[in-house]
Amino acid sequence: MNKILKLGLTVCLFAIPAKFAVAKDLQLLNLNNADKQVCYQSQMLPKVIETQRYITRYKYPYKEGNFELYLDGLIRQINWYAGQLASDKKSLSFTIGLENMKKNLITAAEKNAWTRLDWTGKGASPAFATSLLVRSISYTYAILDSEGQLSNKEKDLLNKWVTKMIPNTTKKVNTLDTELNSYNALMSWGAVTQNYKMYNKGKSKFYKRVENKIRTDSTFTRGVRHNNEITHQLVTGAEILALNGEDILSHNFKGKTLSDMIEKHSQWVYLEGANKTKTEGDMHDPARKIMRSQGFGTHLAWIPIYLTRFPDSKPVLTLRSKLRETDQKPFYGKHTALHTGCVYGNNQ
Repeated sequence: MNKILKLGLTVCLFAIPAKFAVAKDLQLLNLNNADKQVCYQSQMLPKVIETQRYITRYKYPYKEGNFELYLDGLIRQINWYAGQLASDKKSLSFTIGLENMKKNLITAAEKNAWTRLDWTGKGASPAFATSLLVRSISYTYAILDSEGQLSNKEKDLLNKWVTKMIPNTTKKVNTLDTELNSYNALMSWGAVTQNYKMYNKGKSKFYKRVENKIRTDSTFTRGVRHNNEITHQLVTGAEILALNGEDILSHNFKGKTLSDMIEKHSQWVYLEGANKTKTEGDMHDPARKIMRSQGFGTHLAWIPIYLTRFPDSKPVLTLRSKLRETDQKPFYGKHTALHTGCVYGNNQ
């Protein structure tokens, strides 16, 4: 029997059917396919991570307090939880871990972390980064709420905090992947707080933007790398919608389906191979290759999410096989806001 925990976390014993039934409660996180070994290898024992008020443009090497380290910590703490599902959840270490996971969020909320944007310098958008944080915070909230860790007062604190962040996701937006990411953030936070108005707003905008931007050749941009960045958001958004009864992958967009778009893109990336290419999404960023399993924004970590829904997709399976000739690392791209090699590991 499938086990559905209220307020966003779905822990299933069997795969979700191809034809999705509309969920009673909005859902966000499905741990059915989690690869416990990958989760353990890439986990962080829950702890409070240093924060700051402003989100800056991506800067490397990362400094303590930068959002990159907080985002990475959230993702790795989620891995810790996914790995713990195979063990005794009543253990003292598990209880302490959940308490620390909660403390990490509550401490950041009390400090109003990440609620202001710093646009100085060159590099990727702080607005985009805000959406990633909202999404990973949503996954963590879903876990904590399903485990009965959050009081009404704490939920209110976290909701007020994230609600301050959400308007920042649409500041100075000039790329489609940033737009779609902001809609994914709306759907994510709407799902875990059971805010149907917010969820439906994100869903409506997601559908309309895909409809407006899809080209006759089933692509969105001239360049394969930026199309791949958009694909990150298409696939993760489609997964949120699928968990809530929306079969968007078969939806007709100007005679095309989202599956048409993903499969056409897979063929495009396959032909591009290991070539390095620039992205229209950030012309300051150097040319990079897409054919890699891990990265911040340049990666193919969307593959296991897509194969959860379409395990027999020949173009995507062919692309994965090509990648695995030279790269055996578990899938992990921060633009998916999850460690997909952990959460969707059965499709490595």
